[in-house]
Amino acid sequence: MGRVQTSALRMFGKRRCARTFCALLLLLVVKAGAEDFTYINNNGAITVTGYTGPGGNVTVPGTIVGLPVTSLDHSFYALSTVTSVTIPPGVTNIAAYTFWACTGLTNITLPDGLTTIGDAAFWECTGLTEIHIPQSVTNIGQQAFGQSTSLTAITVDPLNAWYASPDGVLFDKNQRVLIQFPSGKAGPYALPAGVTSIGDYAFWWSTALTGVTLPEGVTNIGVDAFGGCTSLATVTTPSSLTRIADSAFWGCTQLTGVVLPNSVASLGSSAFFGCASLQSITIPSNISVVGDFAFSACTGLKSVSLQNNVLGVAEFSGCTNLTGITIPDGITVIPDRAFEHTGLTNLILSSNVTRIGEFSFAECSSLTNVVLPDSLTEIGGAAFGFCTALGSVRIPDRVTTIGNGYIGKGVEGTFSACTSLTNVVLGKSLRSMGSAAFFNCPGLRSMVIPKSVTSIAEFCFGYSTNLTALYFEGDAPTVSDAFIVLSQGDPTIAYYLPGTQGWGATFASQPTAWWVLPNPVLLNTRAALTVQSNGVSLAVSWATNSSVVLEACTSLVNPTWQTVDAKPLSGGTAGFRDSQWTNYPARFYRVRGL
Repeated sequence: MGRVQTSALRMFGKRRCARTFCALLLLLVVKAGAEDFTYINNNGAITVTGYTGPGGNVTVPGTIVGLPVTSLDHSFYALSTVTSVTIPPGVTNIAAYTFWACTGLTNITLPDGLTTIGDAAFWECTGLTEIHIPQSVTNIGQQAFGQSTSLTAITVDPLNAWYASPDGVLFDKNQRVLIQFPSGKAGPYALPAGVTSIGDYAFWWSTALTGVTLPEGVTNIGVDAFGGCTSLATVTTPSSLTRIADSAFWGCTQLTGVVLPNSVASLGSSAFFGCASLQSITIPSNISVVGDFAFSACTGLKSVSLQNNVLGVAEFSGCTNLTGITIPDGITVIPDRAFEHTGLTNLILSSNVTRIGEFSFAECSSLTNVVLPDSLTEIGGAAFGFCTALGSVRIPDRVTTIGNGYIGKGVEGTFSACTSLTNVVLGKSLRSMGSAAFFNCPGLRSMVIPKSVTSIAEFCFGYSTNLTALYFEGDAPTVSDAFIVLSQGDPTIAYYLPGTQGWGATFASQPTAWWVLPNPVLLNTRAALTVQSNGVSLAVSWATNSSVVLEACTSLVNPTWQTVDAKPLSGGTAGFRDSQWTNYPARFYRVRGL
């Protein structure tokens, strides 16, 4: 009896040891799996933050250290060795970038109970061909599956209350907003009727997409919606479209044409940036907002019809084949860099333009002719810099400022490096000539500076190596000593009229001389024109020792000129006095050579 009991006890002990060993073995397996992950404890729930295992087929454990795994956060970030991942029930959140750039991932199993897929969670998973969204998912972030270039289908459980997937494309449940087009889906695509909006990044980097047709009712194309769609050649837009957001068609290098309907009111920054095959574009009249760089780097663009009254900053910058443009009368400002580095050959601005911004026409190396309107009041720094074919320019009389240029590792001024520029006529209201305005203009030999100019900034004429004469009509302006000091070759002589103020033997380190005019001139500075009780005194300037006659009349309508006085000019100037001027209701004067 005892032996039997002993035998029974032994058998019980073996079974108990076996159970204990199995439990220990199971514990070791779980522990070994857990050791392949890094994690944090959030109030009793585990968030997996990394995977350190060998890769291949990976199953995320349901518990770690006895606590439930509920979230993945950057867990497999940029791990190319992982080929398959099974996520256990209980995980409700896949955070942003969790599977970012898992280029070896070909299969993913998402659990029932999952509610959130974060921004770019599966970004650039280039081996992933399809993904199934469970019924429980309520939130999918931007670009959750972006640039996964082999992905051809996103399927949503039909019972999901938030999302739908007709034809493998991710929409909201009501199919009003297209959220995500699978990046690997090829050929043309026509959106279903009822869609009203293309979401931000919806088609981003869908490199196999060749054409798209947007149905009537679509009003919005979101940010970067078609960005990087390098095979997209045709886009059909509806008459309902009102907004094209920033970078909407950025980098669509095969897009040859697009019609912007009259309904469009807003065109975002870089909307068509880098669409190198785009040949022509019409900007409709209703567009009132144009973002920066809207058509920049559209190197194939040859024809632009502007029908609206606003331009964007750098709107056509880098459109090297754009040779002509007509500016509508409603446009009053040419923004900074608007036509920088384009192929323009002839520029005639509308009669209402008041300001030309910085770099607006810089590096237009084919530009030979510029007609600036009388309405213009300001020209920005480097506006025509490096226009190497430009031969002449007339600055209108209302322009008060030629803007400051940029002096650093390089020098860029309003007309800097206009190497063919030989003739410049400055307007009568110009007060300020900005830094480096005519820097490195070797074709310039002389220039007349109006009496209205009060300041000339540094390097204004620097390295304009053939500039030998500046003719000043008024008093000496304030000037930096460096305004011309970098010129090489003969000195630049500053010629001034007798009777004007502020001149000495040198001007900004350059020699000065009297300006001998081809005809006598009445000087009307305060020092040269005075009214006294015994008559009006006037000063005349001309060549030294030449004789001049001062004449007067009472009306400029069929005038009868009478001689007031005649005398030689000693030292290039002489004073005249008319004691009879008070005997007439009006008195006009002129001078002529004797």
